[in-house]
Amino acid sequence: MKKLAVFLIFLIFLLNSVNADVVIGTNAGFVETAPSANPSGTNLATDTVARAIRHTSPLNASKVTEIGIYIDNATQDADMELGIYDHDVGNDRPGNLLGSVTIQKGTSSGWISSAVDIAIGSETIYFIAIQLDDTATTTNTNYTGSGPSNTGHNKSSQTSLPNPWGNDSSGTLIYAVYAVYETTLPPPPPTALENNMDLSKGIMILIVPLAILLLLVREMMFVMQGRKPFDLRVLVVALFAIVAAVVLLGILELF
Repeated sequence: MKKLAVFLIFLIFLLNSVNADVVIGTNAGFVETAPSANPSGTNLATDTVARAIRHTSPLNASKVTEIGIYIDNATQDADMELGIYDHDVGNDRPGNLLGSVTIQKGTSSGWISSAVDIAIGSETIYFIAIQLDDTATTTNTNYTGSGPSNTGHNKSSQTSLPNPWGNDSSGTLIYAVYAVYETTLPPPPPTALENNMDLSKGIMILIVPLAILLLLVREMMFVMQGRKPFDLRVLVVALFAIVAAVVLLGILELF
């Protein structure tokens, strides 16, 4: 019996360790893929409240494609708004609402989400926010209290996401609220061949007009010294050379 008890205690420990909890970058904040597991965090009443979680966007992040929240218990249907705020740096809180979507929460528990298309910048502080209208039965989300200061922000008695956010209460709570993001890679650095082409175009831009100018000056000096009559063909050739240089530069721009 003693061995069985020890085994059961160990099994319970393993099951608890499997629980995801609410973790920034996994099932809260910016994530690459939407979470699906129960975060098994602490319950927190969410209806009639606007909540926002602070997180810095990943490198090369360019837009948010989905926002979601974990609803711990099945309650009545109500409108829910999901959105992204920029950073009010002076007050270190959510600032302006960059984009949002209003959906029906539904009557079941679990992850509730919606597709969005909200542009964001790389490595920039944002706030992922939700607001849920009143439900007859209190609707809970999950949280953990292990975040840094000013991670979680909330405003009570809200019927929509305020814009701008304004005065609020804040603390270390990490809400089970996430945003799936997409990245846009920066253009690759120029190759050695591209660098050489740019150098060649630069040299041509400088040399061709200079050579034509010297040719015209030389011809004019000869005319002024009476060493030769004015030759219209020289001017025609110079103009032709200028046109040819412009065409050649245009062709080089295509490569």
